[in-house]
Amino acid sequence: MDLYQLLYSRKTTLKINSDFTFNYNSQGCQWKTISKGKWKVIGDTIELNSTNIVTCYNMFPFAECIKFKEYENKKILTTIPNCSSESETDFSIFNKEKFFLKNDSLIYIKKSNSLCPNSFKIVFSKTEKKKTRI
Repeated sequence: MDLYQLLYSRKTTLKINSDFTFNYNSQGCQWKTISKGKWKVIGDTIELNSTNIVTCYNMFPFAECIKFKEYENKKILTTIPNCSSESETDFSIFNKEKFFLKNDSLIYIKKSNSLCPNSFKIVFSKTEKKKTRI
């Protein structure tokens, strides 16, 4: 099942595979992020967890809301300790990220310790949605 999230000038695809793996790709004007991992069902939610990879990428949490000044001083983690990523692609870390299913969509469940505002919402839909300007 391919799920899409389209906002502004970016396109994000989350592919949920029948073998309990997933692939994630997201890109915008000047950035690109990938991930892959495993998924499992817990009650009425699906949980995604990234798996280790052998390529050097800078890593960032899937859903992280921090102020720009804090971001400038933040230490960049990498997929391989002490490697130097020369890729323009980053790796998005899914760490017990939970979603619930509603109609054709996966809706992100914000973690209780998240710094994201209450209006923060991530939704992946099986039907590709396009934002149009009027």
